[in-house]
Amino acid sequence: MFFRTLREHYLPLLSAKEEYAKLDWEDGYSHRKRFEVLVSRVDPGGKSLLDVGCGVGSLYRFLQEQGISCEYTGIDVLPEMIALAKQYSPEGRFLCGNPFEKDFFSPEAFDVVYASGIFNLDTGKGKSFLYEAVEKMSQWAKSTIVFNALHCRSHCREEPYLYYDPEEVLSFLQERYPYRIILVDDYLINDFTIVMEKNPRF
Repeated sequence: MFFRTLREHYLPLLSAKEEYAKLDWEDGYSHRKRFEVLVSRVDPGGKSLLDVGCGVGSLYRFLQEQGISCEYTGIDVLPEMIALAKQYSPEGRFLCGNPFEKDFFSPEAFDVVYASGIFNLDTGKGKSFLYEAVEKMSQWAKSTIVFNALHCRSHCREEPYLYYDPEEVLSFLQERYPYRIILVDDYLINDFTIVMEKNPRF
């Protein structure tokens, strides 16, 4: 169901002209704003970074535009997304597959693990998928996990999207993980970001 839901939702969008529309974001500003939150809270320069649900490789090109050099790896479950990512950035490292089902990555394989938008769509597991995914991401990350999600205060809540109370997410994570966990909730009305630092001195 996971793969089928993603495929049925995103494939019709890939014909859109604008890159943000291919990924089902509302506009180009908010698409980039999420990346800006990442680089303002975490310096990926000189580090290895895994982009989970990389789509068409937008983060990779954003980092290049910002002059940030890092060891980037993007992975997405949809081969059509990866094909476009490679077309747009043939020099990038993009993998196709579902990292949550197969052992793609060894423990602490990356300094930073990032996910943007992968928790927005209900793919059958509801909100529990976020917590299952974060557990995996925390295993792959040597230092930092960063992800965003849709905010429950959004004015335009629609199905089949999932909206989260950031305080509830923060509380759950703080009880489960002995990390420094930061909530960033001041950049978009319908979005928030969580930064989990396993090693704050890194």
